[in-house]
Amino acid sequence: MDLMAMLRDPALHQRVLREGSALVDAEVARRSGLAAMALKAGYAAIKALRPDIIEASLDKLLPAFAPALQPFLDQALAQGAGQGAVARHFATHAETIAEALLGVTDAKAANAENPVMKRTYAALRGQAHKQTAQSVPAVGAWLDGYVAPTGGA
Repeated sequence: MDLMAMLRDPALHQRVLREGSALVDAEVARRSGLAAMALKAGYAAIKALRPDIIEASLDKLLPAFAPALQPFLDQALAQGAGQGAVARHFATHAETIAEALLGVTDAKAANAENPVMKRTYAALRGQAHKQTAQSVPAVGAWLDGYVAPTGGA
C-alpha cells in the first residue's frame, strides 16, 4: 500500500481527509485531565472560527506525513497480514512513529513565516510527543481499514 498513491486518487484523498478529521476529533475528545481541558478548549475555539481547519491542515500535512509513515506501514505489512496488523505494529512502535511525525511538523514550524504560529508551536511542542504517541495506535487502526481485504485501497 502506497500512502502517496492514496493521496493522488481524488476520491480516496477526500475520504482520507474526512476520516482523518474524524480521527483527530475523536483523539481530542478522548483526552482527559487538566492539560486536556486546555487542548479541548483551544480545539473548540479554532473549529468555531474555521470548521474545516482540520481537513485543510491535513490536506497540507499529509503529503509530508505519508513518507514518514510509509516505512512503518511497510514494516507492519511485512511482519504479518490480517486485520489489526498495522494497528498492532503502530502501537508497539508508537514512540518512534511519533518522533517521525513530529519531525515533519518541526520542519514545517521552522520554515513558517507566521511568528504567532512559530511561538504557538514552540509552546505546545513539549507536550506534542506524549499526545502524538498516544494517538499513533489509532492512526494504525485507521490505516488497517485501508489494507484489510474489504477496506479499500
